[in-house]
Parts: sequence; structure tokens; C-alpha cells
Amino acid sequence: MTMPAHTPDGSGPVALGPDGARITLRTPPAGETAARPAGSEPPAAIGLVLEGVRADNPPGVVYGVWLNLPAGAPATVESPHHVGTLSFFDAVTLPGAEAPGRDRVLPLEGWLAEMASSPDAPLTVDIRPLGEARAAAGAGASIRAVRIERR
Repeated sequence: MTMPAHTPDGSGPVALGPDGARITLRTPPAGETAARPAGSEPPAAIGLVLEGVRADNPPGVVYGVWLNLPAGAPATVESPHHVGTLSFFDAVTLPGAEAPGRDRVLPLEGWLAEMASSPDAPLTVDIRPLGEARAAAGAGASIRAVRIERR
């Protein structure tokens, strides 16, 4: 089962600036809980899908990806919210070439998978350069869409 792909305003790709981006996948309706129905089993596998990962030029950094990172919390690979890393090594388009981008799937495990499998759970995805680095200006790094996929 695949949930709809989302971008920050639903209208286009997510641009990764020098400091990255925060993407809101969904927010629960007012007054509703994020609990999964009683007795239901979580999916066998669930992943965070980054569709159409591409760049015009090498960003010069590796990005970290976090799910529901609390405001003010450090974005480190040691964080329990850390999902994985994203490299643009093979996502840079050659001049004049068609640029559909590559898809990446980051598996979600444990409580992150449980949270992501709840249809009403609020979900945000932070994609930021790891460490103190900033992405190169003019890299044109972007992701066409982000979604949660149950497999």
C-alpha cells in the first residue's frame, strides 16, 4: 500500500538549499488520534521513499534524513529519529540530458515504522547536510516527492 506523495505545498519538487529542507507529509485531522486500530499488525516492511532525487551539480555533502525530529533536537546520526543518509553521487545530471532523477528507499524499523504506519500520525521529514557542512550554492539538489510505502 502506498500513501500519496507529498511536497511542502503539494505543488512541486522539494529544493534542498544549503541547509536542507523540512517536509510535512501529513498532519492528523483536529481531534483525531494517531493510534493504529486495536489488534491490527504493523506492515511487514515500511519505507520512506524519496522520488526523483537529482542535482544539477554535486552538492558536496551527504545529507542525513530524520523522521519527526523534534524542534531544537540535534540532527545527528545518533538520534533515534535518524532514518538514513542520502548521497547525490549518481544523481547529478549531465548538461543537456533528460533528468528524471533516481528513487531512494530508506527502510523504517522499530518505533519509526510503527509511527509511520499509523494513517493519522503527523509526519515530518528533515533532510539536512550531516555535520557542520553546508551544501554548495547552485547545486540544484531536489527531490520530486516524498512518501511512505508499505511493502
